[in-house]
Amino acid sequence: MSICRYALEDFPSSHKGFEEALSLARGNNNSLADHRQVAEILNNIACLSYMRGQTEKAMELLEQSMDAQNFASDKSLYAGSRFSGHTASLNSSVTKANMGVVGLVTQDLSVSITALEASLRVSPDVYVPLLVEIASCASSFFCISDSLLFFRT
Repeated sequence: MSICRYALEDFPSSHKGFEEALSLARGNNNSLADHRQVAEILNNIACLSYMRGQTEKAMELLEQSMDAQNFASDKSLYAGSRFSGHTASLNSSVTKANMGVVGLVTQDLSVSITALEASLRVSPDVYVPLLVEIASCASSFFCISDSLLFFRT
């Protein structure tokens, strides 16, 4: 429901729903799936923060999302199916791409380049077109639209 509210640009309602979901997910936080869910919710709240102009908060939430994803990945190295591992890699890649976008907007180019390169290594088929667009706008990063660069998991 919160993603629908996000799509409708009802950010306050979307944020409230994600915060409730985060509270529930953190309360259950027993399984790897719970940790991955926490990471995904944090990524979505970061997108909301970004859309509300709160870039510092967005980066903080993206870092928390990566911490949760890394914890789940460390605990599941040999557990789960190949599909589960691929999904976790893709989610991590999306979060890194989001970190790269926030880095671009805040003009923290070292963070941005590192994060975008990391996301590209995981999912080159997804991000090569994106990076081509970034390169074509190298003189003005702000010519890239939010919808093109900022992904939600």
